[in-house]
Amino acid sequence: MSGRLIIAGLVVIATAAGAGLALYQAHRAKERTENSAPGALATVPDFSFQDLQGHPRQANEWMGKVLVLNFWATWCPPCRQEVPTFVKYQESYGNRGLQFVGIAVDQLDAVQEFADANAITYPVLIGQTDAVALSQRLGNRFSGLPFTVVFDRDGRVRFRQLGEVTVEMLNKQVIPLLGPAPAAGS
Repeated sequence: MSGRLIIAGLVVIATAAGAGLALYQAHRAKERTENSAPGALATVPDFSFQDLQGHPRQANEWMGKVLVLNFWATWCPPCRQEVPTFVKYQESYGNRGLQFVGIAVDQLDAVQEFADANAITYPVLIGQTDAVALSQRLGNRFSGLPFTVVFDRDGRVRFRQLGEVTVEMLNKQVIPLLGPAPAAGS
């Protein structure tokens, strides 16, 4: 009989530990996506930066789309590593409402050369120090690069990442925001 009590006790402890772990993970996930920094903006901010052709581009151009803002620089190795993945996802999912926008904390000449060499197919804006300030308002407490923020179609922050964004992160955090894929032949 005491063996059954021990087993029952272990089952209760394991269940409680599992529930506690699940609650903790849910809390951490919410904290990462919604509250990465106290006072961080929760919606797409109003901004305007020039693109590589010198034209001003505003945040409201991409309203109604799943917007991925990526703060980066050509001198940042993880930033450079992300770009081919972002190009691939823009080409694959742009027709479903996905829009990447790169905001460079860098000089125009270096960014233009990198964009040309890597066939970047999404808008690249030159933000320099103003981009750093914008990234801080969006939750980049350490002003590190790369820093990426994902907004849903309603302009709400859904995910923030300081450091390199992986394919797994895009598949988990971005693709579901696009909604179901269109039926074949549609």
